[in-house]
Amino acid sequence: MNINGRMKVKTLRAEFKDEFGLTLRVYDGRNFADDNSTLASIRKGNNKGDEFSPRKSTRVENLENKIMNIFGIKVQISGSDDSYLCKNELTLAKALDKDTEKLDKRIKKTEDSVDSNEGKDGDESNNTNYNAALIISKLNKFLNFQINFFFYLFNKIIYGLHLVAFFSLG
Repeated sequence: MNINGRMKVKTLRAEFKDEFGLTLRVYDGRNFADDNSTLASIRKGNNKGDEFSPRKSTRVENLENKIMNIFGIKVQISGSDDSYLCKNELTLAKALDKDTEKLDKRIKKTEDSVDSNEGKDGDESNNTNYNAALIISKLNKFLNFQINFFFYLFNKIIYGLHLVAFFSLG
């Protein structure tokens, strides 16, 4: 993954999710940045912007600071489901491990709730609701990955078509 100022916010977020399995929150001031904006268009200050490639061994805090220093853009790294912020002292790889643990605990908790509510008072509607929640949780995680992967491939195909068009015109 190579980050540069010509990149759109949605592309950065999708590639970050594909590469690291975590969510990148990108801000324009105090609000979330528009997905169709380029990084150069939302930068603050005199930051010229450069190119760099983050690694899985990069600490969360260091990556957030580096993007601020290079591009003048505030970002925060959150879990794959964007429900919490990753701890600054973790590397991106370790943050993904922690995220996986959290998701597994959440699924286990839901499964335990289903097991503990089975057969109580003959009320199957609660059990059905828990089963539905469990299925939705698992489907959400699976579909989230599939959708992000699809957009990643789609962006690569479009980029390839632009290159073909550029070289065929020249």
